[in-house]
Amino acid sequence: MNFQSISYFIVLAREKNFTRAAEKLHMTQQALSASMASLEKEWGMPFFLRHVPLELTNGGRVFYEYALRLADEEEELRRALSDVADNQRGTLRIGTGFMREREIMPALCAGFRKLYPKVSFTLVEGSNTDLERMVREGDLDLTVARFGKTMEGIVTRPFYEEHIAFLVSKELLFSRGFSEDDIESLAHSHLESMESLRSVPFVMTSRDNVAGEAAAGYLDRASFKPEIAASSDNMGTLIDLSMRSVGALFCPANMIHWTTEEASRDMVCIDLWETKYTISFGWKRKSPAWSIREAFMEYAVHSIRS
Repeated sequence: MNFQSISYFIVLAREKNFTRAAEKLHMTQQALSASMASLEKEWGMPFFLRHVPLELTNGGRVFYEYALRLADEEEELRRALSDVADNQRGTLRIGTGFMREREIMPALCAGFRKLYPKVSFTLVEGSNTDLERMVREGDLDLTVARFGKTMEGIVTRPFYEEHIAFLVSKELLFSRGFSEDDIESLAHSHLESMESLRSVPFVMTSRDNVAGEAAAGYLDRASFKPEIAASSDNMGTLIDLSMRSVGALFCPANMIHWTTEEASRDMVCIDLWETKYTISFGWKRKSPAWSIREAFMEYAVHSIRS
């Protein structure tokens, strides 16, 4: 038995499917099957009931618990030896939301590699729910997301603050009967009332997203059921749709700066400061300490403030 076969076993136990696990491990299904057969032969018992989906046997469940501990200890050993040797090397696996990765990660990764050229990055995009699960399962070293007040098994550290903004094109408002004075009034309204937007369609993200949660809060208080022209979990797509006058949008304000100055002049953007929330780092509570992860967080906080 070796650490590699243990890591293969853990992925297969989680995926419950040889094809998906092999794809995730970047190996052939035949090679993975042979590795698991060898592992089971070594321990003299089957670890999987081979039906769809795969199921752990009693022996497999016991082995899985020990495999997780061994995997953590192997990673702790590698990083401890790297720190002792002052190699300052390794691969930092970071998970973020779809748009947040595009917004902040390129500059952070580029700047950090100038200080730590032997460090590489694996960047993973996903919803907050997916990212939290991956952190707990040890598939990520760090995630950048909005977390709840209490996150079982996850340690968090504040990173920076965001807020939601309301975005709608003037062209769309004109098409729905708004005058210049109406648009000016809307721009200074802080959305204290949604009534004037009764005829305006919206483009929406899901309530699992922080912007979708904020949108639901405003629209649930409205006296009308809004027309939903489009929905997506990709905020970049929704911003583009809003710019093209498909619908009004609630989105993180810091993401709007990607639009061109010319396009921005054709939009009404209302900052909703009451929606302010904290974006935090999160990592597995029982994960071993690692100087590279700590250094990256310190660098990121300093960079975002400067």
